Amino acid sequence: MLIFCLFSVFFTVSNGQNYQKMVLIYGEPTVGNGYSTHEISWEHCYSMCYWDANCSLSYHYSSQCKLYAYGNLTIKQLNRTDGKFIGMKRNLTADSCPANPLAGTDSFNDNCIVYRNNITSNGIYCSITYSITLECDSCGTKLFRRDNYWVCVGVKLFADCSPYEDALKMCNRSGWESITGPISDEEMDYFLDQKGNWKNGRRPLLWVDGNKGKFADKTHNGYKRELLQYNSISTEYCLFIGYPTDPPKKISTRVCTDKDAESDCWIGATCLKRYLERNFTTDNCPANPLAGTYSFKDNGTLHKTKITSDGTFWNISYSITVPCDIGTKLFRRDNYLVCLGVKHFSSCGTYSDAVKLCKEDGWESITGPYSVEEFQYFISNRLSAYDYWVDGHQHTFQDQTHNGTSNYPRCHGFGHAYCYYIPQSYNCITSGFCSYCWKGATCLKKVLNF
Repeated sequence: MLIFCLFSVFFTVSNGQNYQKMVLIYGEPTVGNGYSTHEISWEHCYSMCYWDANCSLSYHYSSQCKLYAYGNLTIKQLNRTDGKFIGMKRNLTADSCPANPLAGTDSFNDNCIVYRNNITSNGIYCSITYSITLECDSCGTKLFRRDNYWVCVGVKLFADCSPYEDALKMCNRSGWESITGPISDEEMDYFLDQKGNWKNGRRPLLWVDGNKGKFADKTHNGYKRELLQYNSISTEYCLFIGYPTDPPKKISTRVCTDKDAESDCWIGATCLKRYLERNFTTDNCPANPLAGTYSFKDNGTLHKTKITSDGTFWNISYSITVPCDIGTKLFRRDNYLVCLGVKHFSSCGTYSDAVKLCKEDGWESITGPYSVEEFQYFISNRLSAYDYWVDGHQHTFQDQTHNGTSNYPRCHGFGHAYCYYIPQSYNCITSGFCSYCWKGATCLKKVLNF
């Protein structure tokens, strides 16, 4: 059986701590269908895999080349006479081929995320077990769980007192994702512990995500009322922590352009470094975790993994689709994937008209925001200087996927005898007479199965 590592000026590169090389063997994959097929030579096949960041393994047989993405794979080892070739990408720091290139663990760190391939062989089959983990300690942050997300968060400090706009920019530099904020007492304690003590007679304060009712970080889905000093999100000010509130450790509000006041100094911000989305929507292990379909969405693209078993082998198939029509966007709501959009009247319409509008042309129903991310999408697609209806008539709802008003950003209390809408020039939801005539509505196009 052929086993050798390919080391040449063309194929051996070093990128920081990552040293990628191709291990070439005779064999064939027994699991997976590959994500790309080409009619090319064997040499072009493994070189194509080498330069493709998504490729873990190449397979060549009878002039046909298949590329396989990173994942759990099994390879049946063969002999030269079978004419089937495997090129396995490995991270090897040595300049020579290891004694056993079909055993070991490869890993590399990319901004808090650690990717690992654990490779084992019994002489007949070679198994590759792939994992992705978030290791926050490696990038000076701390790991927390936020519903369907695992996040690495930390505190970044200015050189001097600075306004909210500078906090937004700082949290979006040097590989960081965005500004964030505490969603639990545990996170609040961590952030406050990182801000330091009084310096030069000034109290250190930290900006957190929240700019006049708008949020940059989709992982925290707004804030619980018990964490807010005034029990609601301000649509006029920016948010910060560190002030001695009563009760203590609450999120406070301040003019966004302020950077210092009397003995206070806004010295830094709470920032999101990286996040991973969990695919299971419950805290319990499924009854059969090695069967079923698991999916997640990323910026309008649906990633789906389907797992089946015949009792001897498990088969894992992976697909990528863009399921939403033009003019709508994909979002996840716990156990639902939905396509959402904003529809407009030619002039204006009542709430009853909005319900009808959202059922025309094959659409499902009127809806409302389930998350901060959805709300930002809705308000970015409304016409300026107009009001828009959202789901809610006397506290009853057409769409059961968004969980009622639980995640609605309120301007103030809702009247149960009224209908709900987004008022012009405001980033919140209020209630009013159902006979009002508004410009359009937030609508559910379709619910997807996964």
